[in-house]
Amino acid sequence: MKKLVLFLFILTFCFVANSSAQENSLGVGVEVAIPSGDFSTFYSLGIGGLATYGYEVNPDLMLTLKAGYLSFSGKDINGYTVPTSSVVPVLAGAKYFFMPGETRFYGSVDAGMYFFSNSGSSSSEFGVTPNVGVQFKAGDKMNADVHVGYANVFTSGSTTSWIGLGVGLTFGL
Repeated sequence: MKKLVLFLFILTFCFVANSSAQENSLGVGVEVAIPSGDFSTFYSLGIGGLATYGYEVNPDLMLTLKAGYLSFSGKDINGYTVPTSSVVPVLAGAKYFFMPGETRFYGSVDAGMYFFSNSGSSSSEFGVTPNVGVQFKAGDKMNADVHVGYANVFTSGSTTSWIGLGVGLTFGL
């Protein structure tokens, strides 16, 4: 699975290196994550941020690379407080815009590695996150972005997932 993620990153960078006519973008945003499934038994709200690089294949399709940081607060269970869990997602994906214009609705899918860390232990797991959102013009070469997604990290024996609500800005390069 790690080889697949590496292949996707290399493929994306090859697209970027081979064309300068397309518009690229950089984005930053904040994310609020609401745990679901088994993950919600031990953790409450997560807060963090993401950085995104986008490569426009055509006006309706964008390839993306994302990296970020999320921190989930541990819950108090029978007098024991579960330690905070940190998650670093490193993802590649695609975003499809459903219509042209200054306000554009989209659907996207990101896949990649999620690196977890808490109380001295760490792990890395593969996951997929489908999203829906809207981008609208916020200035010259700047767009505001609002989205919701469902992160599903493939762990053995439990469900590690959350609903992510995000807002951010993207800047055309």
